[in-house]
Amino acid sequence: MNHKVFDQLCAEIQALAMPVGFSGRNAANEIVSDITPPSATWVWRSPFAIIALCPVEKSTPSMLLEAQKEGTAWLDQYLITEEKYGRLIDGYLLLALPATPDDELRRIARQVELDPHLCRKHVLWPSENGEWTDRLCRITTLGLPPSPEIVKLDTTALTLPAAAQEALALYADTNSIEKTVGTIEKLAETAEGEESDNVSR
Repeated sequence: MNHKVFDQLCAEIQALAMPVGFSGRNAANEIVSDITPPSATWVWRSPFAIIALCPVEKSTPSMLLEAQKEGTAWLDQYLITEEKYGRLIDGYLLLALPATPDDELRRIARQVELDPHLCRKHVLWPSENGEWTDRLCRITTLGLPPSPEIVKLDTTALTLPAAAQEALALYADTNSIEKTVGTIEKLAETAEGEESDNVSR
């Protein structure tokens, strides 16, 4: 895989992973049980999960399946080692194709993703403009929001509760947060007093 393309993918994952508690590094020295990680693998680790990113050399079925085999074998041993120390974490194997797959390769990629053995798997490839966002949106552990192409939010339908609108109106009149809070507290005390009177009757 072209280094520039792979670096772009790592940068996009890093931007999404850091805000949700992941730290990333090159996995070259992450040898577990004498199993070396696949070439150029990167890992992102958090207290609850590990993401392993393995580049696939070419967009062919044989290359994808070989990367899956090697990546799964290494990640399996990594997770077993973590369990020995009492750390139970989820594993995510990301297999990055260098180019958009054809129909046959898409079918195989789907089979790879549906394989439940050992860890969750995602097959990625760049869009025509070289971005990976569309495929990264499928990785739930990164905490991504729904794709804007799928969900259109009608902001005109959103309104604040009446109490919040009243509070904003008070602040606009007084231009003082202290006065606004004081007024709201008095209103709340008055409402509680009226409610107590109604109950006693």
